[in-house]
Amino acid sequence: MPNRAVPSSSLLKTYLAVLFLLVAATAQTPDKPTASEEPGLTPSTIPQTDDATLNLHRWGAVTLFHGLPSDRVRAIVQDPRGAMWIGTDNGLVRYDGRTMQEFARASELASLRILSLAFDAKGNLWIGTESGAARVRNERLEHLPETKDQPVTGIATNAQNETLVVTAQGRLLRYREAATGTTAQSERGAATQLSAQELNPATHRLLSLTDTPNAGSNGNAVQLTTATLAPNGEFVVGSLGRGVMLHNQADGALNEQLRELALQPPRPYHINALYHDGATLWIGEQSRKAPGLWTYANNTLLHSGLIASEVTAVHGGEGDVWLGTLTQGAYLIRNGQVIEHLTFENTGGGLRSNRINTLYRDREGIVWFGTDRGVCRYDREGFRAATLSENGNSNFVRALLAATNGDTWCATNRGLFRLPAGADLGPWQPIAAIETRSVYALWEDAKHNIWVGTNSGLFVKGAAAAEFTPADDREAAKPTERENTETQDSALTPQQPTPEDKPQTRESIRAITGFRGAVYVAAFERGLRRFVESKDSSLILRDAAAQKAVCLANEEDRALWLGTTEGQLLRWDGNKVERIALPAPAVAVRALAWHGGKLWTGTAQGLFVREGEQWRELLSNVDVFGLLAVNESESREVVWVATNNAGLFKLLPRENATIRFDTEQGLASPKVFALATRGKADNTIWIGTARGLVRHRPSLAAPQLEIRRIVADKIYTPDYLTAELALPHDVRGLLVEATALGSRTFASQYQYEFHLQRLSGQDAKTIRTTTPQFAAEGLRAGPYVMTVRAFSRDLVASEPLTIRLRIQDAPFNRSTALLFALLLATAAIAFWIYRQRQRLAATNASLETTNAELRDTRLRLARETEAERARIARDLHDQTLSDLRNLLVLTDQLPQAKNDTGSLAPASMRRKIESISNEIRHICEDLSPSVLANIGFLPALEWALSDAVAQLPAAEKFAYQFACAPDLEDRLQLSEIEQIQLYRIVQEALSNVARHAQAHNVTLAAQLDETNAVVIAITDDGLGFDGTAGHATGHGLSNIHSRANLIGASVAWERLSPGCRFVVTLGARTSSSAP
Repeated sequence: MPNRAVPSSSLLKTYLAVLFLLVAATAQTPDKPTASEEPGLTPSTIPQTDDATLNLHRWGAVTLFHGLPSDRVRAIVQDPRGAMWIGTDNGLVRYDGRTMQEFARASELASLRILSLAFDAKGNLWIGTESGAARVRNERLEHLPETKDQPVTGIATNAQNETLVVTAQGRLLRYREAATGTTAQSERGAATQLSAQELNPATHRLLSLTDTPNAGSNGNAVQLTTATLAPNGEFVVGSLGRGVMLHNQADGALNEQLRELALQPPRPYHINALYHDGATLWIGEQSRKAPGLWTYANNTLLHSGLIASEVTAVHGGEGDVWLGTLTQGAYLIRNGQVIEHLTFENTGGGLRSNRINTLYRDREGIVWFGTDRGVCRYDREGFRAATLSENGNSNFVRALLAATNGDTWCATNRGLFRLPAGADLGPWQPIAAIETRSVYALWEDAKHNIWVGTNSGLFVKGAAAAEFTPADDREAAKPTERENTETQDSALTPQQPTPEDKPQTRESIRAITGFRGAVYVAAFERGLRRFVESKDSSLILRDAAAQKAVCLANEEDRALWLGTTEGQLLRWDGNKVERIALPAPAVAVRALAWHGGKLWTGTAQGLFVREGEQWRELLSNVDVFGLLAVNESESREVVWVATNNAGLFKLLPRENATIRFDTEQGLASPKVFALATRGKADNTIWIGTARGLVRHRPSLAAPQLEIRRIVADKIYTPDYLTAELALPHDVRGLLVEATALGSRTFASQYQYEFHLQRLSGQDAKTIRTTTPQFAAEGLRAGPYVMTVRAFSRDLVASEPLTIRLRIQDAPFNRSTALLFALLLATAAIAFWIYRQRQRLAATNASLETTNAELRDTRLRLARETEAERARIARDLHDQTLSDLRNLLVLTDQLPQAKNDTGSLAPASMRRKIESISNEIRHICEDLSPSVLANIGFLPALEWALSDAVAQLPAAEKFAYQFACAPDLEDRLQLSEIEQIQLYRIVQEALSNVARHAQAHNVTLAAQLDETNAVVIAITDDGLGFDGTAGHATGHGLSNIHSRANLIGASVAWERLSPGCRFVVTLGARTSSSAP
């Protein structure tokens, strides 16, 4: 890789100076009006947004850097397989979450400026461009001649496979497949019959700005802007000047086919966006006098006061309606109220621009914003963190309860908080009666009474009561100030009670549950207490073991289980106590759950499950503090595990699948202590951590799975898999590559399961991996069946894909038999030679083993080094760049510096911050080249060549060319470590050319030679170099040699006249040669 000089001391000084000036200036800057003070917006309509630093993980970006043709995005749609199609000012791409694929027929489109996109009922893609529309059917592009040279601004389809196309020149066309009609032109010459009915300004008065049609003239045509479908089957059309119009079935009278939604004012006239949620038509207007939002429901048209900005896009689903605006970012409306307002400023740059051109809510609830700075992906229903109070102890969550009435209760180190039913994620209401107490346990009984266990007694609130009261008169005393100051550390070691836990007048309640119609509580250092009718209590168990109980579980009223801080597990059936031996000694048993006829047991050493008399270990070396076992569906049992040292785990016991979540996925802290849910009706998971609360709504949508290719004797595409795949007899290994599609799961979070079964024998192999590739070796002749599944982030499995293949039997005839006999004879003759050389062979084998171990060690070290570089790059990107984005936002609040003050002007400060940000981005890319994962190996080499030129001064730039075969990427079989090392070797060589060669022309070429070896050559016409002498202070040549040796490659320099040719060669690739 290039040796980029990083001025670390200068960078740090500049960063600190800018930070100091911003803090000082912000303290003197007068307060500016908040968003809620803007005209037409009240504080109740703009809710408090999340802390951007807690929730940046919910955002993602797709930009030029990731392969977008342009950052100006005009249209977004999701295809039936789950991939996203993005239309920009410079082309159309398909994005599957892992790779960006340019539309294969882009060169045949009438224009690369994409204005609208839609999929019809048969899965055909309709594309509206600035110069006409086209349809993609069976991978063929069919132009619609009626739309030639017209901007197609809206496309809508219905279940009858009819498609409405509207243009900016006032033309409205309704297409349907028919035996006769318009023939859509395909570049392959294939024709399809489309019947097109057209309304235009020359035939219909509503499409003209005058009251009469304008035959032969488009000067007064109404500009049509968008289209959507109403539930009654009518198409809804938006315009500039005529407002909203309705288009009914095409066989009606001419004047009845199109009519205005409203005839009398007030009504909207200039429409930007339309969306129908099944009950309400949402209308976005761009009027200068009264821009904003209109709704139409029950034959009533209303102007909404929720939004006072020009609405440019509307979309939604499942009760949510998202609005995009011209200058104020995006809004979420639910139940007629603004739930969330997103801007560049309050999302820490997650929303890359406040100018929203288009937006799309996909089938999994992910919202895609198309802006003038690329696409922003927003997962609102994923892990969403929030704090309850400014007090740190009040954010240390010990217990959670999702009550049946919709309220959510949160117990913390300092107080109890309530989130009312229907509230989003705040604000949380503190409970005055328990405001200063440490709360350990929460429980709701069958009568919907809420029980609260604190460090100073038990409290209860009836279903109809407004306040909590002590459950026992002895517990009415309020704790002392010292008792209120339990630290976060004390919560991690409940087995070591403080002296305040011991007074006989107050009890420290650590667990609560119901058992046989009564409420049972674990009073620390007192024992097991029973409450009947709230006030009637008695101490049931008081032996030494029961006094240390901190968790309880009800075995379907047959028995009560107790876990203690001394690692004991007790079972009490109402009469006697039985001590149950754990499968391994435990320091403490802190969590119990009975579900599905099994006892789930969380200890300080791991997670165990007891079914019958048998124990099974599920997680090891984790300190479990909370368990939640639920059925997400009728046949889907899920277990959530909260740990103190490893974050949150989700287990799917029947599938033997596990996934782990930590701060990278959105947890506020890796220390997790509490879990709660309401079950099937609302599968929301509430997660309590040491730094606040997290809400997660798992998606039950199954990912879509595709087989990309099978590599055996050649590359087999999915087209070969429609029938049994026949492989030659000499094939002994193959590679299967799959990919999963789903918007809520990032590509790196998928798990893949490959099962290979030989039908004519017992050979079977199953693996579960996060890598979408499976290599099978040592295969014998015969039929095989391979089953592939993918698991999403929420452990939802895809429909299995089945691949049938057969390895042919080897041919056998007389010639083969004679040859076999000759070989046996030769082997007999050679046997005595082998005995003589046995010692030498053993020595050689030992040497080869040692060399292989050394190479494996070097490769493992290289992988660990690359992983560490990637981690450092990720930390710089996620934290440092986020801080700098926030600094950029603060610069907008600075007053303009006067000339005589000597202060740094905001514009100058902004340029310095942007310069620092760009430098850090280059450092991140040098540490971990993301282009390899984003665009592939060969495009990454081409990008490295162009980037090397881009970094040069104008006077030193040279012409360059990249050459490779079109199908080379598919034929390459390079491991990840080989790709990285080759990429860095090429970077280093290009850096040497740029700095020392003084070349005018440079060519980078990649190919496979006749031995199937990878050959990459860089040729320049500069000063020339033969590789024998390097720069006295540089390490470039040694870096190239060491990287080449690491992967078994060779490098060579050849002096030319003029110039030099550098070649790196990696030996012949086979299915088993990749490290």
